[in-house]
Amino acid sequence: MQEAPPLPEPRVYGPDHPAPPKRTAAVEVHWRFPQSSANLADVLSAEERAQADRFRFDADRRAFQSAHDLLRHCLTRFRPKVRPEDWRFRIGLHGKPLPEDPADGLHFNLTHSRGLVACVVAKELECGVDCEGIHRFVEDGIPTRVAHESEWKALALLPQSEQAHRAASLWTLKEATLKTVGVGFSISAQETRFLWDEGGGILYQTGKAMADWPGPWLHRLLCPDDKHMLAVALRKPTS
Repeated sequence: MQEAPPLPEPRVYGPDHPAPPKRTAAVEVHWRFPQSSANLADVLSAEERAQADRFRFDADRRAFQSAHDLLRHCLTRFRPKVRPEDWRFRIGLHGKPLPEDPADGLHFNLTHSRGLVACVVAKELECGVDCEGIHRFVEDGIPTRVAHESEWKALALLPQSEQAHRAASLWTLKEATLKTVGVGFSISAQETRFLWDEGGGILYQTGKAMADWPGPWLHRLLCPDDKHMLAVALRKPTS
């Protein structure tokens, strides 16, 4: 069945739609193109700067720094009394990072590629985000280990010109979903299945391995530009 939207819709902000000075939504998604600045790492922790320095290529280092800088500023929108450079984190269930102070139920996730970085921050909702370049799916498609049989059948029915876009949609939706609960690809991506109804609505189904994470869920796809796909997943934790 088509997903009902019991969860709040995320507000999306980017270069063409800047965020207002004050937060107005329970869920915010921010994206931007990786920036190059000598001051970009100023708000990062010593550990994050060390991680950035381990990247071999400047483009990857810049994307990492830009994503973590973006996240820290977005988190401060939810707790204005905490400066971006003062955020500290702890490791939660399944190794997913969380704010050190869990007082207001903040969850977050980030993603970075050479061409795009993004983050999602939510109050009292688990969240995940993933971005990918669509070009990688033009020639290679989506790996067989990722797509379920039902998804392959639906993909094969599409015109050739639409298949890369659908493959990128599937990959990002699956990864955002698995990142939401912190398991990544330790669970087969085939356990998260996405189809579309005639109106373009996303239909989400799960296999037995995802039984520990029932809904409600909300999934959204965004195209920041014609080169990238961005997926966001939200889940209301069970008490």
